[in-house]
Amino acid sequence: MDVLSRLSCNNKTLEKYKSIESGIVFIYDKRVNKEVKRACINFQKWLSKNIFFPVKLYVYIRNSEHVKTTKGESVVGRLSVPKNYKNIENGDVFAEISVGDYKKLLNTKNKSVALADILDPIAHEIIHYFQWINNEIIGYLPYFKEKAAIKYSTKLLLEYSQLEKYPFDELEYSPKKTFPFNIFSKGNK
Repeated sequence: MDVLSRLSCNNKTLEKYKSIESGIVFIYDKRVNKEVKRACINFQKWLSKNIFFPVKLYVYIRNSEHVKTTKGESVVGRLSVPKNYKNIENGDVFAEISVGDYKKLLNTKNKSVALADILDPIAHEIIHYFQWINNEIIGYLPYFKEKAAIKYSTKLLLEYSQLEKYPFDELEYSPKKTFPFNIFSKGNK
């Protein structure tokens, strides 16, 4: 199944958010690596062209190795959404993604794989955003919601990589591997 068709909203959902600003915006820390920023800009353009975001999602690209959750945990990506959609104001829905480890990634991976690793948490948080938008409860445990986010973020990146050459020009694919991203770099199998 094409993940783009899965990331759609029904009429009831659209009606619920009709008075709220829509779209997706990326906001960058000043020192974000130029290659990372280029990859993120291309991804944002593709997302904006192919997916409707009924509530504006702000994606903050942080030049740090981790971002902190509200519980103080260090993670590479997080999504913040209000509990009550009736009180949403501009800026209430946002993701924070850390990209400061890009140079470290380049020590062990080629550029395409490193940039795919950077885009992966963005795709992951977008899936959580649509779980929230659609009020999707997958099972009763957060584990199932997380499992679905992993599955569909991988599919989203695969679709993107099949339609866009940059930054995936150095990748080979293997249907046998499903996590964290279905790629093997050339020469590193």
